[in-house]
Amino acid sequence: DVSHEYNCTFRAANGTQARAWVFAEPVSRRIATSIARDNRRQPRCRELGGTPPTFGSPAAATRCELRRPERTAVTLSGLFGDAWFSCQVTAPAPTSPVETTRRTEQWCVRVATTLGARP
Repeated sequence: DVSHEYNCTFRAANGTQARAWVFAEPVSRRIATSIARDNRRQPRCRELGGTPPTFGSPAAATRCELRRPERTAVTLSGLFGDAWFSCQVTAPAPTSPVETTRRTEQWCVRVATTLGARP
């Protein structure tokens, strides 16, 4: 964990991991644009093809092929008001990247909806 972020991580027995985290301090639109650009430039990562879900504005949606151990990480990040929110699913090989992307989209929408819900 990083001191300026709050995060929650779930790990399954098969090595799949689901994470969600938010910056603790407010993030300006200018800073968020820079973070989104940096997220899209990570090594071994590329933007999701097709029409990625709208997840904040500005936003980044990436799929990274990681090694040692081999796995795929799909991350959605975006600015919601003044909160920079990210969520990710990482699945071990040979899980299909398409399946990992679908699971990430579902996970991120559920977490964002839950965080935005009022009692």
